[in-house]
Amino acid sequence: GDSADELKKASPEAWFDLISTKMDMLQQVVLYFADNLAVAADGPNCRVVPRLPAEIQARLGVICDSPLFAGLSEQALGEILSQGRIVSHPRGAVIFLHGEPVERFYLVLQGWVKLLKGNAEGEESVFEVLTTGDGFPDTVIFKDAIYPVTAQAVEAVELLSLPASVVRERVKND
Repeated sequence: GDSADELKKASPEAWFDLISTKMDMLQQVVLYFADNLAVAADGPNCRVVPRLPAEIQARLGVICDSPLFAGLSEQALGEILSQGRIVSHPRGAVIFLHGEPVERFYLVLQGWVKLLKGNAEGEESVFEVLTTGDGFPDTVIFKDAIYPVTAQAVEAVELLSLPASVVRERVKND
């Protein structure tokens, strides 16, 4: 109808404004859920989780502060993290490409990552910049999803990398 015709006539600036507004709204939803899923002060201390590799154990402070892991028992956290690994990427490294199947979920432990899309002319649009404690991509919860953007290290980064199936299963069960 009329809405479809209006969208077809929209300028690139109008499209950018529309997408920016939608992304801002999604960010507000994420922040709302993060605030409302916070662990109570007297909740379980996940700073020590038995049987984890030392490299993951050493980074539990950042991991436990992530909303994704808030409120999990030490047992559940241990089950998830036992399948994770710490990966490092130098500045400029591509972590994954737009259109690839979602196989891993990442949590930034240190550094900065940008999420971007390129166009046919080789220009890139940065959708989001992530830092310590931020997880990506959100599409990991969908089976057979593809990465909707490319992820690239802005500077040297250290990431917790988890199999998408593990995160998907935990979201489904909890």
